[in-house]
Amino acid sequence: MNEKIAVTVKIDIQNGPNISLNRIVEVDAYEKINVSIKNEDADKVVDLWPSDNEGEVVLLAITSNWYGDTITYKVNDVADVYKLDQPHLLIGNSSVNMLDPKPKQLKFSYSKPTPDNKLDSIQIQILIGLKTF
Repeated sequence: MNEKIAVTVKIDIQNGPNISLNRIVEVDAYEKINVSIKNEDADKVVDLWPSDNEGEVVLLAITSNWYGDTITYKVNDVADVYKLDQPHLLIGNSSVNMLDPKPKQLKFSYSKPTPDNKLDSIQIQILIGLKTF
């Protein structure tokens, strides 16, 4: 079954230029995952759609109800750590391959940055799109 994911991004610089992006990403399957990450969680595993071939994941979007330097994730067992300080959107298998050619797991960590932050947990949303070859 072929699905189409519409991606629309508009970037406006106040009193400056703008960039608009409208893409249709065709996928064979997709999955949306909602996960709660508690304060002091370390490497909480989120299993993604199992992909056995390199380059099958053609869309990866990660959003949260809060962003900052104290929300991080790793891909699979790779040591590289990525900060979720803003939404992450990767379109196309070459973009996703920058993280890992076969992303099967994300491992999230979170710690409250200050006593003023009342969020004992954060809500992460993940959308992946797969194109089988």
